Amino acid sequence: MCGICGIIRRVDGNGAYSEQTKKMNEWFTGLLVESQARGEHSTGVIISNRARSSKMGGVYSQAPVENAKVYMHKEAVKAEDFVKSKKYKDIQDKSSKFTTSWIGHTRNASQATPEMNQNNHPHRCGRVLGVHNGFISNWLDLVQKYKFELNSFCDSEVMFRLIDMYLQDGYLMKGAIKKAVKEIKGVFACAVIDLKNNSSVTVFRRDKPIKFRIREIGGAIAFASEAKFITSSYLDKISMANDSPSYIDCTETVLPNNHAFTFNTDDNSTVSNGYHNKRWVKNLRPFSLD
Repeated sequence: MCGICGIIRRVDGNGAYSEQTKKMNEWFTGLLVESQARGEHSTGVIISNRARSSKMGGVYSQAPVENAKVYMHKEAVKAEDFVKSKKYKDIQDKSSKFTTSWIGHTRNASQATPEMNQNNHPHRCGRVLGVHNGFISNWLDLVQKYKFELNSFCDSEVMFRLIDMYLQDGYLMKGAIKKAVKEIKGVFACAVIDLKNNSSVTVFRRDKPIKFRIREIGGAIAFASEAKFITSSYLDKISMANDSPSYIDCTETVLPNNHAFTFNTDDNSTVSNGYHNKRWVKNLRPFSLD
């Protein structure tokens, strides 16, 4: 049993308000510590910043993908110690008004020692960066079948190797995930980013839980292995000065078993003043992994 968690938001060409980014960092830190209940052997995080657009004649132009930045850090320590470390502070300092996602993992190691940091999450495999809760019983068979050269001794890495393989074959992320999971024998809850297009985050599951909460004001979406982690990680100080107390109230959206959500964070048409538009969350539709 491990924990995965995260916060995803949209920002436009101006970026979000700096105070909002500070609050998101505080929220994510609380969410990571709450998720420690599902694993204390290691902790890891991803912070993803969208490419900065340039304004031309009052219209924002799409910036090159290479201007996007994704940062990762992991250590074999429990979350409550991880968040006090200088390295965690350093990676939080990488967040900015252009940060679109924070993703975390707390590991309860079932195999592959956490003392070897390459066994911990997140895992990077080519274009893919991701976290996984669950197990893959046929991972060694898949390693032999595709002659994967693993960086770790962790079964989770095979999930991301498969997704990367299909991306390299020309599939989009949705298709790559669907192809990959058809070969997996096991259970999983995962969150992944394509490093060539980090404006999207895909979260998918089979027989492992992921819970979502949508913050109605600001439209940020939080996910975690258990809903109570999201609720208990809220702090009163997260809300903006002009927000009502209902700001802390969240609505739940459900990801059915054997389904996925893709969150596209760079569609400026549904964003105003650096905040998410509710249309984004209202239009969320899960896709089947079958």
